[in-house]
Amino acid sequence: MKIINEKPDLLKLNPVIHTLISGQTVVGRSDRIHQTTGISTINNLVVISNLMNEMQATSTLEIEMAYGASTLVFCAMHLNLNLKESEHIAIDPFQFIHYDDCGVINVQNAKLDRFLKIYYEHSCYVLPQLIKQDKKYDLIYIDGSHLFEDAFLDAYFALRLLRSGGVMLIDDSTDPHVAKVISFLRKNLCTAIEEIDLTEYRLRTEISPKYYLARKFRRVQLTGFRLIGKIDRSYGTALVNF
Repeated sequence: MKIINEKPDLLKLNPVIHTLISGQTVVGRSDRIHQTTGISTINNLVVISNLMNEMQATSTLEIEMAYGASTLVFCAMHLNLNLKESEHIAIDPFQFIHYDDCGVINVQNAKLDRFLKIYYEHSCYVLPQLIKQDKKYDLIYIDGSHLFEDAFLDAYFALRLLRSGGVMLIDDSTDPHVAKVISFLRKNLCTAIEEIDLTEYRLRTEISPKYYLARKFRRVQLTGFRLIGKIDRSYGTALVNF
């Protein structure tokens, strides 16, 4: 199997990324000092960058940005790819009230904010608005609420925002609520989406026997689906137990 990037250096995308990966502190909008914990894993960031590079993605979206690690990678890749009309959408209702706008500040400090449009609202309100505007995205990264109903709505609307061939990534796939949503997708939308083997997009040093075992039993943290067909099921379609 071909590994796209054997030793990806995320720091080359933008030095501000180092602040988050190394767990350094950042100053928020209120001048409070924050410890950057709970960010996307390095493997997730590598997968995002490799997928964007392979797809030559110009339009991307993520649900919840927190301290902005994934946001920085998305925006830095838009700069690196140097394609026309590139844009990244971030949806995070807690960005200001909980994260003190640290994610936005990090993107601004990296001088990448020209690629970013943020919605300080819940995804269940924003995503339908984007659908009404006929927006389409190459890559969507879901790292939001782990409640089943929220995760289900995120996936439901995200799939309808993907252009044909677009990819949806779902983080924290082993969480029971999120895993239930993924089970529904696998069993009831198999003609509309195909699951992607993300192994070749990961960091080579992290591809271990333990990872292959986790993948075999569908216990990996990041799951990807590619849109290949019509997403809306016909009325009366039987529900496959999930």
